[in-house]
Amino acid sequence: MKTNFTLLEFMRDFKYDSNLLWKKNAEHQLLFVRDTIGTLVKSPIFIVSTHYSKSCMLPVYGFMLPNGIRVIMRENFYGWVVSMWVDNESASFSLDEGLVHGDGDGNGGHNGDIHECYCEGFKDEWVFPFQIKETKATTFRVDDDFKLYTLLYKLVTEYNNEIPFVDYELDTERLENIYNSIIERHPSLDKFYDVFPETYYKVTNDDFVKKHSLSYWPKNEELFTVISKFQGIKECFLKEYYRFNFFERFEGTNRADGLEEIRGTFAKTIKR
Repeated sequence: MKTNFTLLEFMRDFKYDSNLLWKKNAEHQLLFVRDTIGTLVKSPIFIVSTHYSKSCMLPVYGFMLPNGIRVIMRENFYGWVVSMWVDNESASFSLDEGLVHGDGDGNGGHNGDIHECYCEGFKDEWVFPFQIKETKATTFRVDDDFKLYTLLYKLVTEYNNEIPFVDYELDTERLENIYNSIIERHPSLDKFYDVFPETYYKVTNDDFVKKHSLSYWPKNEELFTVISKFQGIKECFLKEYYRFNFFERFEGTNRADGLEEIRGTFAKTIKR
């Protein structure tokens, strides 16, 4: 089984060659996605593929919004190309036409589909027809970081579709096994909040901590106890686990199979 790695792992393991003219731009992109987008969507960002621009190897990012919308995106220093889709048959979403656009449609507009050749790092099956109203899958352009953030913010706050959730018993031993199995696959994610940021936030929320006389800096054992005890926290954990698993195991990462392959393939571009 393929195991994709997270953007956080990538950034902890590598540094761009100082001779690259667009080094700072590349680093800015990584920081923007990790810190600004990652905080907004409350989910680890995975690297599902890679592409080159200005001699810099850049990630193709993959993550799932809390409402189940899947997102794959890349930026090549000229703008973002983004694919989104939902698997729920009853779900759809719409995009703000002031924030996104397609390519030229031959009629003076920008409502045309994005050709696969302009979706660098994408597999062909990740590219969908351009559509912004009541769609289940679409690929589009976003001109800058601000518009991308605004678009994702609107989708996170305005669409309340539920991620498939199967409730089952979770004792502390089972939780510890789940967490340890992830750490075995991703050893540099050495903090609970690296993997389950939303669950960690809920457990350490000031009101929750005071109400239940908990620690503001809980150790893993206390975290597992709280998750197993409180239904709302357990549901949050299971939904986060689902989102993490989806892109950790997402297929089609022919150019980002794992850290070892990246180290070898891109040794000339990236220095550890």
